[in-house]
This record gives sequence, C-alpha cells and structure tokens, in this order.
Amino acid sequence: MVPGIQYSSGLTSIAGHLLLLSPEEDAFWIFASMTDTHLRPYFLANTI
Repeated sequence: MVPGIQYSSGLTSIAGHLLLLSPEEDAFWIFASMTDTHLRPYFLANTI
C-alpha cells in the first residue's frame, strides 16, 4: 500500500483503533492517509 513501510505490530494497533471508531472503508482510507503522511518515518523498512 505505502512503499517502503514494512509490517509492524504497531500498525495493527493503529488500524484496530480506527476500525473501532469508523466504518471499514473509512478506516482503510484514514489509515492509508495517516501512514503516507504522518507515520512513514516511524515505520520505514531501514529503521531499526
């Protein structure tokens, strides 16, 4: 979905909270937007 970002358990926590607060499709697009604009530095593939 967002190039350069690898899976992390922190991502599922964020996605889970979004799913609790909004409909599935809205949660997906909010998550995609957040990951692309705000969370990218925290979950980059080359970050330790």
